[in-house]
Amino acid sequence: MVAEGPFRRIRHPSYASLGAMGLGTALCVRSPAAVVVMLAVWLPVILLRIRQEESFLLRRLGDSYRKYAERTWRLVPGVY
Repeated sequence: MVAEGPFRRIRHPSYASLGAMGLGTALCVRSPAAVVVMLAVWLPVILLRIRQEESFLLRRLGDSYRKYAERTWRLVPGVY
């Protein structure tokens, strides 16, 4: 299991990056509809995927993953 670099604090840095890029793009085009679509479509899909991945990792890696999850955030440090 990797616990260095961005994985020291965030369990899913690639999803966090994609979310930041999606939100940034929506804000850059200055479209409230784009922000709503990004939050209403992207966010639920990613949260579902994270739940599936974490369930698999917990079954596969057991206590070591549980300990890792206790000291890291899913997407945004200090928030979620």
